[in-house]
Amino acid sequence: MHSSQNEQDSRYYGHFAMMPVLEPSNQQECYDMAFYGFELSEKYHMPVMIRLTTRLSHSRSGVVRRNPLPQNEMKKPDDLFSLCCCQPLPAGSISI
Repeated sequence: MHSSQNEQDSRYYGHFAMMPVLEPSNQQECYDMAFYGFELSEKYHMPVMIRLTTRLSHSRSGVVRRNPLPQNEMKKPDDLFSLCCCQPLPAGSISI
């Protein structure tokens, strides 16, 4: 994919969704903010948006790598209905 001809200011989406928006200015900040974004997301149980500009997305630079963080274990919840986005309607609530 190629980038769009016009760049939209996506900070408004973060403001509207009431979530933190991280906006790095170079490749090292982008790398570091990705780690910080995951830490924020797990600490406060909410999504975090990293806003990239076209200039940052289309450039390259070396970054100082960090040690990887331990991964969370994947496990199936006891209640499978908690995986569903839509809860079933109570019986008899729809009449045909």
